[in-house]
Amino acid sequence: MLFHGWWELSTLFLVLLVACALMGWAGSRGQRPAERGPLVNASLFLSAFALLLLVRYLQNDRWSAIIIAASVLIAGVIVAKSNTRAAVLPMILLAALLGFGLNLSALVLAIASVLVLFFTRSISK
Repeated sequence: MLFHGWWELSTLFLVLLVACALMGWAGSRGQRPAERGPLVNASLFLSAFALLLLVRYLQNDRWSAIIIAASVLIAGVIVAKSNTRAAVLPMILLAALLGFGLNLSALVLAIASVLVLFFTRSISK
């Protein structure tokens, strides 16, 4: 019942927002409060949701593969050049999985990403 029309889009929006907030919290956990950024990186969230919508409504396999490969390549360049602490690559991959309708795989990726970010960020004293 939740996956029809606008309910589907709002559900996917909320799922991606919660995942982005959890990854942002786990990623900035080791920083001092003055160094922490926003909980949800707006540009990352909007680009991931745009990718989700594009993959969701573009049903051609070849174009979907090209779009996902280009988005992962662009996300890797952004991470390498900007020295950001945001979880850009997991969010892009999560959006692609949700766009294809692979909800269980997206859940496993989100949980694994949050756990890795949670345990690898050291707490500063």
